[in-house]
Parts: sequence; structure tokens; C-alpha cells
Amino acid sequence: MRKGYLEIREPIWNGGNPMVGIATQRLENVDVLEIRISYRNKKGELVYPQPYREMTDRLRTKFKPYTLKDGTQIINVPISELAMVQKWHDVEAFHEEAKALDDEATTNG
Repeated sequence: MRKGYLEIREPIWNGGNPMVGIATQRLENVDVLEIRISYRNKKGELVYPQPYREMTDRLRTKFKPYTLKDGTQIINVPISELAMVQKWHDVEAFHEEAKALDDEATTNG
């Protein structure tokens, strides 16, 4: 499994439903993307101290990209949809759980 790393300086706040914007080129040639959000509050504390890990196939299929004026394709992923690393002890368990969550979402509409 090929792993990629991405640091987000500040999330897109989106009126209380924060999300991260990911260029689709960041999903190429990797199977798993580890995402760290380095944004700090006024006290200097990390707002999202835990890293997140996502299967790139899931990101590609679940979120529709849009194109910026310069041609860059971006997907916006709600932070609530990302899986925290501490919850997943290995990639296989993560992949199985992510598939189950996607299947459940598809079944429930």
C-alpha cells in the first residue's frame, strides 16, 4: 500500500461544517492519504490535533471534483467524514470499516 501525506493549514469553515479541499492530483499514485490539519486557535492549540487517514479510492468515488480557473480539480471533504488515525489500528480494518460505512450510506439513501 502506497501512502501519501497532506498538511492542511486551515480548513474551509463552511458555516459550521468544516471541510478540507484536496486537489485530485494529490490522490494519484497513492492508496492511503494521511491528512494533518495544522490550524491553531487563538490560544495556540491545534483545533484538530489528531491526524486523519482515508483510502484514496473512497475519496475519488464519494466526492465530486470541481475545477478551478487554473484547471486544478478539487474535492471538498467534510472533516466529519474523515477517519481519525487512532481509531484504525491497521489499514485492512480501516478499509473494511470504510466500505461498510459507504454501503450503509448507500442503503439508507
